[in-house]
Amino acid sequence: LNIKTVEKWQKEIDSLGEWLRFDEHESKVTRIFCALCDKHKERLRAIRNYSVSFVDGIRGTALKKDNVVKHSRSDMHSKALNMERQPTRTMTEIYKSTPLGRAMASATSEETAKLGKLMDISYMMAKEEMPFAKYPSIVELEKRHGVALGTAYSTDRKCKEFTIVIGETIREEVVEAVRKSRYLGVLMDGSTDSSVVENELIYVLMVRPDGKPECCFFALKHVPSATAAGIKALLLQTFADIGVNIADKLVSICVDGAAVNLGVNRGLAAILRESSPWLVAIHCMNHRLELAAKDAFSGTYMDDVSTMLMNLYYAYEKSPKRLREFREMAEEMEEQVRK
Repeated sequence: LNIKTVEKWQKEIDSLGEWLRFDEHESKVTRIFCALCDKHKERLRAIRNYSVSFVDGIRGTALKKDNVVKHSRSDMHSKALNMERQPTRTMTEIYKSTPLGRAMASATSEETAKLGKLMDISYMMAKEEMPFAKYPSIVELEKRHGVALGTAYSTDRKCKEFTIVIGETIREEVVEAVRKSRYLGVLMDGSTDSSVVENELIYVLMVRPDGKPECCFFALKHVPSATAAGIKALLLQTFADIGVNIADKLVSICVDGAAVNLGVNRGLAAILRESSPWLVAIHCMNHRLELAAKDAFSGTYMDDVSTMLMNLYYAYEKSPKRLREFREMAEEMEEQVRK
């Protein structure tokens, strides 16, 4: 795809130059993406029609003007534009503009009490990692127990809406506390999800205004590059998204002992010290304990035990038939299979 062609699309579709961006290689366009959808992706994930197409970018045969036009007219893109043009709106203000928020604002005390109970159910389901599809059944059961819940807001879609509102409210409180905190510690660990995508889990350790220390979940982010430089860029951008320059506040970082994190010269801690020379790097105690136990049992009978357990795990993990037979055997023995 020619660069001039895409530049022409920019003038036609994105006349203000706000969002349509592209990457090039050897005078050819290799990727087209939406800068605003990428910037606000964490808040956009909650909407019904969220898509990663113009967040990660379209490539190859998808590089068509029609796809760009469709994205420019999408609900997701409209929300991203609103978020960019009204950056001072808080999540509370955004919530009040939704149908649920307006209903809560005009509800009587009795209706508010009913909504509160329904939100309690949604929160419990989220904590227990239950599917939204179970929500109508639980609501119906509570009604049979005599709990006054009314007839509205009893669908799985409303459960999802409640859960999003609760999650955003909790996140807003954490974000506000992070902004007000003078110093921050960060705890990070990487993992690969079921789709074999590298992610980074981020917690923050801070001191509340009342003097109490608190450790809070902050973000789970996709890592484009699992190098020290890539993880540093991710960390800086994650806090920049909420208006915080982490380099000015970061006093400690707790990570595992991998070279990418604690390498003496080019590890994550080392390159973070370039902007935060006072930084204290801590080798995670849980990871150290795991390594110590592994070294202590190395060369003993535990090697055979570990191999046997791994073989048993994969024997049942990869075979639905074996797992079914295993569950039947456990049922006969009055034991429970936790899977």
